[in-house]
Amino acid sequence: MSKVKVAAFSISADGTRLLSGSKDVLQLWDLKTGNVLRQTPLQGDTRAAALSPDGKQALAGSFFLGTGVAW
Repeated sequence: MSKVKVAAFSISADGTRLLSGSKDVLQLWDLKTGNVLRQTPLQGDTRAAALSPDGKQALAGSFFLGTGVAW
C-alpha cells in the first residue's frame, strides 16, 4: 500500500462517499468498500475539495494557475 498526502477532502452528507485531493489527483471513494469510484488528474496540489449534498457532484481547485475540476 502506498502512502499519499491528502491535502483536502469532503465527505458526503450520507457518509457513504469521500472526495480526496492530493498532489495531481482527485479521487472519489466508496467508504463502505474502500474502492475508488472515480479518479481524475488535477494540475498541482489540491487546495480545496467539496461534494454536493447528494454526493453526485464534486468540485476541487489547486494552486496551479487557479485551475480546478468539476464533475
